[in-house]
Amino acid sequence: MTAAAYLTNGRIYSMEAETGVYTSMLISGGLVQSLHRQGESPDLPRGCRVIDLEGKTVLPGFTDCHAHFLPSAILHSTGCSVSRVSGGKLTPEAVAAVIEILVRFAGEGRNKKAPVIGFNCIVPSLRERRLPFREELDKALPGRQVVILGMDGHASSYSSPALEALGIDPAGHEGILIGEEHDMHIGRLTDLVMKSLSFRDILTALQEFSFHAAFRGITCVHCLEGSEDKPNNLAIRLLILAARILPIRLKLYLQYKDTEAVRPFVKHLSHPRLGGCQAWEMDGSVGSQTAAFFEAYPGTNDNRGVCYYTTEEILPYVEKAHREGFQLTAHGIGPRGIETLLAAYEQVLKHEPPGTNPHRHRIDHFEFPRVDQVKRAIEDLGLLVTVQPGYTWMDQRYQQAYRQYLSPEQIQSQVPLKRIADLGGIICGSSDTPVQDPDPFLQIQGMVDFPVAEQSLSMYQALRTYTYNGAYSGFEENTRGTLGPGKAADFIILSKDPFTLPKGAVAGTAPEETWIAGKTVVKRLLPAWLFLLKALLSPKKKV
Repeated sequence: MTAAAYLTNGRIYSMEAETGVYTSMLISGGLVQSLHRQGESPDLPRGCRVIDLEGKTVLPGFTDCHAHFLPSAILHSTGCSVSRVSGGKLTPEAVAAVIEILVRFAGEGRNKKAPVIGFNCIVPSLRERRLPFREELDKALPGRQVVILGMDGHASSYSSPALEALGIDPAGHEGILIGEEHDMHIGRLTDLVMKSLSFRDILTALQEFSFHAAFRGITCVHCLEGSEDKPNNLAIRLLILAARILPIRLKLYLQYKDTEAVRPFVKHLSHPRLGGCQAWEMDGSVGSQTAAFFEAYPGTNDNRGVCYYTTEEILPYVEKAHREGFQLTAHGIGPRGIETLLAAYEQVLKHEPPGTNPHRHRIDHFEFPRVDQVKRAIEDLGLLVTVQPGYTWMDQRYQQAYRQYLSPEQIQSQVPLKRIADLGGIICGSSDTPVQDPDPFLQIQGMVDFPVAEQSLSMYQALRTYTYNGAYSGFEENTRGTLGPGKAADFIILSKDPFTLPKGAVAGTAPEETWIAGKTVVKRLLPAWLFLLKALLSPKKKV
């Protein structure tokens, strides 16, 4: 049983209400026992450890509601993040510099037979406005399987050996896959990378990324995993096993369309869940100009983006998932993509009272909805929306992709956070890692300092997206997400108080400590054999 601890002399936000501010908290057995205001002195159990917070801030632990956990772990462990902010601007600035980064990365004593993976390549920041061509990669890294992933997750480029490994004839091919063509090969790409890794590599990557997330304040991750309706996906089974002893809590969403393919995994889930991206993408992204709008992208020959499904095509899958009790989440960015999914939800929820959504179905991204779509999604259907405003905040300052690809009217329509909140909507915070780092304070920065200023949230509203709302999305609001008697002792300790920070200075905030189930998270990487042994011997845990 976790020993008792009394944290005092702090500023503890329960996040139950804006007035829920305390100075001390008693925890034991992995749970919060009591919260106390200034002047209140509880009876402490024998042997209780007293921790002086020295005026620091305590918040409930954060939930990242949209993360591709396994790909993120693998990419962070084996790949090279291409783009970064340096000197107030994005680098690299040209395709040649991208290739130079990959060449240096490949030469750092790595396995010459393993693919050379670059990710987080921000295409709009490149002079050429494109990813490297196949011939450029072949010339720079002859004979190597080279893959570069665009930051938005909807475009990639490949060397000839990498195309061949995906079953694509490289002859006459530029080596760049965009939109649906990219998305349909993600499963094969994942298999290609996984085959190059040892069991030890994978287990180490999972541990490393778990600590990476925890030290940013993430205590729970909604993991959107898998593709191609594989009922015996070994990578997912490994993730379920690893979740028993990883330092953070995991909740699994299978990105399968067929509920029958999910059946073997349902017994491992704390709640039946289905969907995410991949097979549940209604459209593409702005960066690849495949997010589906009703009007054309400016400067194009009537390109309105791509809807991957019609409502008639996706409706049978939505109906079956709803009928069988699954919580469903799906990707919709442009208003046509959102409409496809929204119309399907309207069919399955039409017999519910207005605003009632018993399975807590979600739309993820919900980036450019029309005003009527916001009302229908929130007020009429009670859908949850999972957003990444940090992406928009970064785009305005660095990439400026939206300014390049969208009209002023389209830009103004993006993620109407305040309108959603005013209608009583549940907004869930997330990073979409590996698209962005799982840094909640970057996303919170985007919420309180949103580029469409009148749609910004208050700090309390923004923090709720990562605390109570994240727990609510996982049907865990009674056990996690806020601090109160009987709730999980999952919390973070900050030297800065987010409520007193200037709205432009939130990004870069990081916790000094992260506690999960009443214990401080301390980085301890286990050897693969010991990690596996401990996982096998540990009690089963629902994800």
